[in-house]
Amino acid sequence: MSLQPLQGTLVLRSSHALLHDIATIDMSEESRNADARVRVVMQALVEQSSRFAGVLGQTVQTTEAITQDVSGAIVAMQFQDLAKQRMQNLQAILRALRTAPADGADAERDWAAAMIADCTLGEVRERMSRRLLGTAAPTRGREDDPLAGIDLF
Repeated sequence: MSLQPLQGTLVLRSSHALLHDIATIDMSEESRNADARVRVVMQALVEQSSRFAGVLGQTVQTTEAITQDVSGAIVAMQFQDLAKQRMQNLQAILRALRTAPADGADAERDWAAAMIADCTLGEVRERMSRRLLGTAAPTRGREDDPLAGIDLF
């Protein structure tokens, strides 16, 4: 017996199965329209995602610019506040200098200590105390305050 008729039968059966698979694929007009709609929706989603990415990138840049502007404004306000406090301390010292201390070393020392105590900036109090009294500036009754002596700028 020859194998050729058997091989021909197998080829015919596999071709028949392939033809059956092709025939069962739904290629109706409705199916093609649905496929086209799905493709359009997918393309729109891809385009929308791309636009969202662009908007988010612009938002990041705008947020960074705003952050830099706010930081600059804060530093400027802090500098202005520090300059104002220094001027106020200087005014207090000049007012104190207009009043002459009483005679005597203790009176002069008390006068200088009172003048120094009126200074609001720790840096100015410390500098004046060291120069006029020869000692560290006295604390201002805030020993329990963990932020005592810290000047912000």
